[in-house]
Amino acid sequence: MNVNPSLACARSGIAVVAMVGALLFLTSGFESAAALTSEEGVELVYRLQGASVSQVDKAIDVIQKRLEQFEPVKKGQVIVSLLRPQEISVKLPDLKGSDLERAKNLIEMRGDLRFMIESVRQDAAKIAAILRRKENGSYNPDDEKFDIALRKNAEGKPLPTSDAASYSLVVRKDALSGEMISKVYATTDDFGSSAIGFDWNAEGSRLCGELTEKNKGRNLAIVLDGVILSAPMIKERITGQGIITGNFTVDDIKDLIVFLGLEKLPVKPTLLKESPRRPDTKDKSDGGEKRGTEK
Repeated sequence: MNVNPSLACARSGIAVVAMVGALLFLTSGFESAAALTSEEGVELVYRLQGASVSQVDKAIDVIQKRLEQFEPVKKGQVIVSLLRPQEISVKLPDLKGSDLERAKNLIEMRGDLRFMIESVRQDAAKIAAILRRKENGSYNPDDEKFDIALRKNAEGKPLPTSDAASYSLVVRKDALSGEMISKVYATTDDFGSSAIGFDWNAEGSRLCGELTEKNKGRNLAIVLDGVILSAPMIKERITGQGIITGNFTVDDIKDLIVFLGLEKLPVKPTLLKESPRRPDTKDKSDGGEKRGTEK
């Protein structure tokens, strides 16, 4: 069989390039793992209760992307992986204090953003009834006209979750989802305070226009994971863009932009264990690997 020498050389060249590419990919992965295991850090174990295999995969992907955008963490310093069914491991560098708490917040928040009209009549009995049903698991949001959202105090901290007086009654019908937001960015409000700006996609712009047009004079509660970020009064029809204001710090703005710029988590992670990691060593003080802090 005759073989074209030029074609053979070309094929050989392609094979060599492919092999080099594969080696570079593997080397990069080994370098990231080596960088993580060569320094002290922390491992967090989370439970994803009731999550399907696809939901667990999605949660791993979203959490990895969130933490890669977290400024105190450098590239290759985070590994999110499956530990066992419905349990994941998050390996972080040696974060301390507020940085570790922010990282946990980025992992544990679902990132479920909703725009909901506040009820004109804040019925205390109805709020208490919904709270009880949520606590005992009998509340099915798909069958409900109303929901409750936790309010914040003057300092911007959520009020006690066990007190019905801490909640506001909101209307589920026609609520808008944060999934219809196409872009999120840092901005300022009319008074120069830090705020979050966002752009609706075409569907979100249309639905927001309809919702605000028929609810002028009422409050639009902007709710993230069941907590009201702000509830401005609707003065006119709103389309295209919007702004979220509140008592936000610079770090709050950065973290909220991460949340709102990615998909929400399918389920809320529950922290099971927090363990210190040491470089390629095990803590022998208890006769084996350190078990960490059980939650």
